[in-house]
Amino acid sequence: HRYPLGFSGDTHCTWKSLDFQPYFTNTASNAGYTWWSHDIGGHMMGVQDDELYLRWLQYGVFSPINRLHSSNSDFMGKEPWKRSFAASAVSKKFLQLRHRLIPYLYTANYQTHTQGIPVCMPMYYVHDNEDAYRCRNEYYFGSKLLVCPITQPADKQLNLAYADVWLPEGRWTDFFTGRIYRGGQWVAMHRDIDSIPVLAGEGTIIPMYANGESNDLSLDQPLEIHIWRGNGSYELYEDDGETKCADHVVTRMEVTESGNTLRFVIHPAEGKRELLPEKRKVNLIFRDVLSADVSVNGSREFSPKGIGLLVSADKETVVELTNVIPMENPDPKQLRSDLLTRFQGDNLWKNLVFGDMSNLNSRKIPASVRRALKEIDALI
Repeated sequence: HRYPLGFSGDTHCTWKSLDFQPYFTNTASNAGYTWWSHDIGGHMMGVQDDELYLRWLQYGVFSPINRLHSSNSDFMGKEPWKRSFAASAVSKKFLQLRHRLIPYLYTANYQTHTQGIPVCMPMYYVHDNEDAYRCRNEYYFGSKLLVCPITQPADKQLNLAYADVWLPEGRWTDFFTGRIYRGGQWVAMHRDIDSIPVLAGEGTIIPMYANGESNDLSLDQPLEIHIWRGNGSYELYEDDGETKCADHVVTRMEVTESGNTLRFVIHPAEGKRELLPEKRKVNLIFRDVLSADVSVNGSREFSPKGIGLLVSADKETVVELTNVIPMENPDPKQLRSDLLTRFQGDNLWKNLVFGDMSNLNSRKIPASVRRALKEIDALI
């Protein structure tokens, strides 16, 4: 009874059914169901819709159980290669991402086991205010990532879909697009078919496998550690996969920011260190750093775009970035131009709008375009 795994039933292949899944899942922990399972893509009936399939699969990657399933029908299969070329390519990307996230997922499940922290938890578990209760489909995925799946079809003129996202105070960077948002506000985040809003707060550390093209779960494979500026820490849990936590190792990592200096430390592992290789390949990626002077244990010979290390489990590794130039958002004018360019409409009208962005009310701009333009104003 301590670790129940629930199942949401034989869902219909409809947008309405998808729209209920994130809320259903993140609130299941209120009744003790910290693991919740779905028929990703929809189980039966409904319609064949590649966009719906992709949005469901993207949500599945950021849910406790990513289980693609359907009724026994020649036309209900969820195999990516049975979809259009574009849908198949994006599906492949996300399924490989799910595998790469296993270090983060495995640690999140261990936190559920030891601390009762759900893999998906409502925002009001962390933030006690009215907005945290209003964002029904939004949740923390593990302890570090904020996720808000897209559960409605794209606007046909913009070819973008959106989700209303509430951002707590602070700086939030999108995992996929790299856009940086001011916290303390609601934002209608618009996304193309190849991403959904997944945001990392200041000081976030996410460990991932470097390779997503195999089913390898061995502890000697290379790691990628994604780091965002700020102050934060992370404890990576790993075990032998056999003895139910009896033999395990925990590696603490922390990032600190002071002025234009970042310091990232991988502490000596605690527990059964012999589970780890003598020298482990680790690649550090500072996601929101444009440039910096980098030193590793005092040696200056690296680039912040990808710092390749051989890490010993019994030794501390210190990486220092000085003269940090942070990543910035693209120029707002360029973002507005890109948005109007993709709008399926009259080019002369678009020239008039872009030429006088201060007079939007007189241009009879569709509500979808107005909403998308407001997202640009929410960027830092």
